[in-house]
Amino acid sequence: MPPQQPNKAPRKRKLRRWIAAALVLGLLGYGGWRLASRELAPQSASAATFRVLRGPLDVTVVEGGSVEAKDKLEILCEVQGSTKILSIVEEGKMITPEDVEKGLVLIELDSKQLLDQQVSQELDFQTSLAALTRAKEQYDIQLIDNESTIKAAELAVKFAEMDLAAYVGEELAAKIVAEAQKIEDAARLLTQQNGSTQPAEPSLPAETPPPTPAPGEAPAPEPPPAAPPANGGDTGAAAEAEAPEPAPPPIDAMAIVKLDNLGDGQARQKIRGLENDLVLSEQDLSLAQVKLEGTKRLFEKEFVTKNQLDSDQAAYDRKVIALETAQTSKELFTKYEFPKMVEKLVSDYQETLRKLRRNERMAVSRSAQEEADRVSAEARHLLQTRKRQEIAEQIEKCVIRAVKPGLVIYGTGESSYREEIIEAGANVRERQVLITIPDMSVLALTVKVHESVVQLVKSGQKVRVRVDAFPAETLTGVVHSIAPLPDTTNRWMNPDVKVYETKVYLDEAPRWLRPGMSAEAEILVERHENVLQVPIQAVSIRNDRQVCFVKTALGVEERPVETGAMGLTMAEIKSGVEEGETVLLRAPALPGDAASPGEKQGRPAEEGKEGGKEKAEKGRREKRPESGEAPEKPAEQ
Repeated sequence: MPPQQPNKAPRKRKLRRWIAAALVLGLLGYGGWRLASRELAPQSASAATFRVLRGPLDVTVVEGGSVEAKDKLEILCEVQGSTKILSIVEEGKMITPEDVEKGLVLIELDSKQLLDQQVSQELDFQTSLAALTRAKEQYDIQLIDNESTIKAAELAVKFAEMDLAAYVGEELAAKIVAEAQKIEDAARLLTQQNGSTQPAEPSLPAETPPPTPAPGEAPAPEPPPAAPPANGGDTGAAAEAEAPEPAPPPIDAMAIVKLDNLGDGQARQKIRGLENDLVLSEQDLSLAQVKLEGTKRLFEKEFVTKNQLDSDQAAYDRKVIALETAQTSKELFTKYEFPKMVEKLVSDYQETLRKLRRNERMAVSRSAQEEADRVSAEARHLLQTRKRQEIAEQIEKCVIRAVKPGLVIYGTGESSYREEIIEAGANVRERQVLITIPDMSVLALTVKVHESVVQLVKSGQKVRVRVDAFPAETLTGVVHSIAPLPDTTNRWMNPDVKVYETKVYLDEAPRWLRPGMSAEAEILVERHENVLQVPIQAVSIRNDRQVCFVKTALGVEERPVETGAMGLTMAEIKSGVEEGETVLLRAPALPGDAASPGEKQGRPAEEGKEGGKEKAEKGRREKRPESGEAPEKPAEQ
């Protein structure tokens, strides 16, 4: 009996059931997809689309500004205070090199008040010049007078020394002079110390006793108190000269000069004469005595008469008196006249030394006073000279001439809250800009960059410039500088807005370009090569995520995407779509959520990221007109 074959019918039936279930599920899925596609199809059938492309993407910052000259000559009002414009060249005049050579007058300011001041100042100048001349001459005269006075005092010292030497001899005179000079030097040093430290109370040192008066002389008077200097100072040559001199101690001349050590001089000659008279008187007395004794013996022997005896007696008595007189004269001279004469000559010599020192101090004082007067007169004359020169310069500045060729543009001042009109008869102030002469060969653009994107702008970045008056023309330039501090021109109108003034140098200046024209600068911040990109409006936000609506063969598909850099109109797509796919430029609205607050379109960067670059794109898109660059609209797929 052949083996029994397995029954395959149940397997086939089971397979057919699985195939039928799969078909049913497929039909149900297709029906749901068709139901959803019916809801999106009416809105997306005619929507604008864009084909995802790959290429370079520029990240830019767009700001508006005005054209101005890179270099310009500003002519300011340099007249002090306020003045009036008498005449001014017409605005818009082109100054030629020939006008510069001829010295064309651009502005003439009113100088009447300055001319009046010049006349008054000239009188003051001449007065100060005369005072300076007088002070210089007086100073020279005082120097000559000081020299004469000191010379006379030095001669007096020399003559007093000669008188002393002639009386007591050169050797003793030299000792007295040395002692007197020593005392004088000590007194001079003391005077200088008192003049520099305590000029009001000059006195002898504490250890120096007051001078003892000589016998028969009155005590030396105490020095009067010092008067304060007239100029209020307490140092210097004038204060030293005005301080009273301390009296030097007297010299004990008799301790130096004695009768037995006198040299050949008048005193020695006088003593010799007195001694000779005494010797002669003694000899005469001896002879008269011998004669008288002989006459007495002869009278006793009656050889002579009584008259002869009386005559010899009288002669003897006269010789006795003569001897006594000679002795008394010598004693008087040695005891009184000689010391007195020595003290007088020494005192006279010391007085001449003091007078010399006093004259020297007075010379210094008078010279210092005359020097101060001369310096003061020079300072006053210098001040008057400077004022005279300033007025002359101010008068010259009232006439402003052309110094550079160019176009004349009136200045409007720096204050934004007031308008200053430049015209004939208008009042202008010092440092006010009257005329600006720009250099038309090199022009620049001044723009104010918002604080949110200023960190992206760097010196050297390329710039595309479009002038409002010539929108079809595109100029190029480069960023030169960014202000370190925000602009404060309009801070009172909008204190919350911080903008930074940025200078853009243009590569060339067409003939039609003029300063003051409004322009828009597109600063190239970054450039990304070979990136996927779509228009910014093709990216929407739904349920807090960025999405693109891709058009496929089965309908419109919502895909989450990841964005990168943002250009002016295009956005980089890092993931979510592929090159060549077609995306809708406007997100389709689902039924019932047209006004949904959670759905946004066209600005994913502002909601999805926080950073200066995204805020910059927002500011650029808001400022750029709708008629600006737009992505090329591809054919609808």
